[in-house]
Amino acid sequence: MFDKNKFLISSISITLLIFVVFHNVENLIQNRRFLQEDETINNQTDQQHQEEHRNARRTYNPMEIDFWICLLIAATLICLAAICSGMTVGYLSVDELQLEIYKEQGTHEQQRQANVILPIIKQHHMLLCTLLIGNAFCMESLPIFFDKVVPPAFAVLISVIFIIFAGEIIPQALCTGPKQLVIAEKLTPIVKILMILFWPISYPLAKLLDSYFGEHGSTRFQKNELKALIELHGIQKHATGGDHANEDQGFTQAEINMITSTIDLRDKTVGQVMVPIKDVFSVNKNNELNKETLARIASSGYSYVTIYENQKENIIGTIRSKQLIDMELTKRKISELDNLVKPVLFISGDTSLFEMLMIFKQKKTKIAFVVETNKNDQANTSRSPNFQVVDDKTQKNVIGLISLKMLFEEIVKKEFHDQDNHIKFNSLKPTQIQPIGKLQNKMLIEPEEKQ
Repeated sequence: MFDKNKFLISSISITLLIFVVFHNVENLIQNRRFLQEDETINNQTDQQHQEEHRNARRTYNPMEIDFWICLLIAATLICLAAICSGMTVGYLSVDELQLEIYKEQGTHEQQRQANVILPIIKQHHMLLCTLLIGNAFCMESLPIFFDKVVPPAFAVLISVIFIIFAGEIIPQALCTGPKQLVIAEKLTPIVKILMILFWPISYPLAKLLDSYFGEHGSTRFQKNELKALIELHGIQKHATGGDHANEDQGFTQAEINMITSTIDLRDKTVGQVMVPIKDVFSVNKNNELNKETLARIASSGYSYVTIYENQKENIIGTIRSKQLIDMELTKRKISELDNLVKPVLFISGDTSLFEMLMIFKQKKTKIAFVVETNKNDQANTSRSPNFQVVDDKTQKNVIGLISLKMLFEEIVKKEFHDQDNHIKFNSLKPTQIQPIGKLQNKMLIEPEEKQ
């Protein structure tokens, strides 16, 4: 688990370590120079040696070229410290996921910025180490050169003032402002040069951080988080007034319902949204094609009739209503019309709605019957990577019906009324049965939509 306190302590410790090493190296070089001078001028008096030492510590005046060289180096260090400080906040506060979105769907400028910045921020720990080391190096070196252009008493004070304002506050305010990506894109070449310069130090530290904290990856939303994010966009939009206010800035409520419902398709099964078989309009295959049977079919208003054998749970197929109504009255049973009975699709009850949508697409059908399957029947279940279709010989007990219309209703969260409905909306009353003459003259092709 990422420990922020431990990471802060580690960063401070590394910075202090670099400062101590740099300071000690400087002292060793200076002491060695003085020792060499002592050996070469061992015949000089102590007074002359002290005078030379004072000259080595003296400040330059503006009339000397060394004054301007030290001032230029100090200004360069301030600029580098500002870049390192600003980019530490600027780069590491950029949302990598947002850049990936810009790369795929952004404007031409956003795509260019994403292509430049993404390779840098993907090296999270390497970038962090480089910028922190560079910032520490510049801040610790600055007093050394200020000491040459101002009195020693003011060198530290001036360095602190410049570092706080010019090296910290102003750069970080700029690099986290509205021009964040523009500045990050422009400064990327300088940051790459710094990564090369400090590579011997920053690379081992970055690998150590990778092994300890793990590599930094972009944010990925879970389904529930993504749904909440979409709903928040709708709330922000509608807060300005009206269901259709500022439609270009967010989602309408209908769009939110469709998107969130589509996300849930894999988590819902056909058993949760199916119509129970007892509510499905169906006819026994042993029924005769008499006046009463045809009247029931015509009055139902359905363009297809479900045919069962012995009990409603034993579905054998469907017949188009028009084909039955247009037939002359006979004593024949429906079972004798095998050539008119269309086979149906049987599906397992635990099939997801997304899989069901793919099945409808592959099988080129609009309805399927949901069956219960036990463990012994699973061997006869045809299951491809997406489909779970039950073989006709395997189905034992039909428990409901699922249609393409129901899937669309589940997605848009609204009820449709179409001609291929098989659901029984009420029980027939004697007054609903029309004379057979009217039925034959009606020439039912498709019933009108029910309001």
